[in-house]
Amino acid sequence: MNKILVGIPVIYDTNCVRRCLAHIKDADGILIIDNNATAEIKKLIEPYNKIVNAKNVYVNQAWNQLMEYFLAHHEFDTIIILNSDIYLKHDVCTKISLIDLDVQKVIPLVTGVSAFSDSAIKTTQVVDGGVPGVFICLSRKMVEIVYPIPSEIKLWFGDNWIFNKLQLLDYKMTVYSDLQAIMDWSRSISLLPEAHTIIEDDKKAWNLISKKI
Repeated sequence: MNKILVGIPVIYDTNCVRRCLAHIKDADGILIIDNNATAEIKKLIEPYNKIVNAKNVYVNQAWNQLMEYFLAHHEFDTIIILNSDIYLKHDVCTKISLIDLDVQKVIPLVTGVSAFSDSAIKTTQVVDGGVPGVFICLSRKMVEIVYPIPSEIKLWFGDNWIFNKLQLLDYKMTVYSDLQAIMDWSRSISLLPEAHTIIEDDKKAWNLISKKI
């Protein structure tokens, strides 16, 4: 069985973070990126292994920190990059540990439901780099291909970078209907006063970066 590291950037919304952490008990390791989190969340994540940022480095660079740690710690075979507004159902980590990602050349995706509308995400294939799932799961070989995400993109398009790079090497995104998670939309973006400007800058940067992949 593959050993799985779950990595989670945190900053706002204590209830989401608490619920997220409560549903990853079958992970082999957990790494928290404290992205200049609130005082309440700092107390919540105190028992966990973590990297603490003195300021918000934004999500894509937090993902880079997770991947860098993963590459340096060879006791893990797979990393799940999980946003704090998502919590896993059942034993997702255990099920993913049985999938040989590199032999099958698959990027596992999950089906998800909104905690508010309880409506299933029905998309079963990816178009234009979109992601019909709610977290990113990567093998060691896959991380070596996609790390690092370019520093020019901060909030958006990190997932596009990862999937586009892997698709060039014939990795396929596969939705496993028995892997399910709940999305409980957090306030992380809406609470960032600079978010709109950053996203607009990300769009411009991605337009250039995507042409060079």
